Amino acid sequence: MKAIKIDNSHLKQIAEIHKQSYYDDHFSSKLNNKMLMELYSYQIKLNKYSFCVLDEKNCVAGFVVGGYHSHEALEKFKSKKYWKLFYSLLQNPSFFIEKIIQLVKENFGKTQVNSSEKLRLFSIAIRKDMQGRGVGKLLLKRFENELSLDGINSYGLSVKKSNIQAIRFYEKYGFIKELEDLNGIYYRKEIVNE
Repeated sequence: MKAIKIDNSHLKQIAEIHKQSYYDDHFSSKLNNKMLMELYSYQIKLNKYSFCVLDEKNCVAGFVVGGYHSHEALEKFKSKKYWKLFYSLLQNPSFFIEKIIQLVKENFGKTQVNSSEKLRLFSIAIRKDMQGRGVGKLLLKRFENELSLDGINSYGLSVKKSNIQAIRFYEKYGFIKELEDLNGIYYRKEIVNE
């Protein structure tokens, strides 16, 4: 197996893996595959550190997406899909309430927690049948090698507190807890060249 650069031909499979990997308490799990494909299309256009691993049948086994412009890509997606996202929020009242609380906090002084790391790992997910086979390790290695080649020695990510499997994975591979907020944990990692 080898990690290669993601292109648009991989987006359908990436959306499917995302759907099976993200828990119900993550708003993106409520998006349909077409919207997820568009979300990842913005991400890979603006973030050069986007890779996938193909299995023996040339199907995507897992992917990692990250870079300096994850937030910008997300904002562009939200701007373009505003009404569809709003409709999804209305269909999922718990997320709607969460977003209202977030807006109130941001507008009345209790701002959102921010990591010191500017380069973000936006998403990493492995197909269920490929978990435990080294795909995640391979993706992190390629991601970090590319960062190192560009002189970048650290990066960050965030994860829902409820995603215990992901938290264990991150801690196993050397991520250090940086911050916590109500729902999430922010991690950072120093890249150690072996």
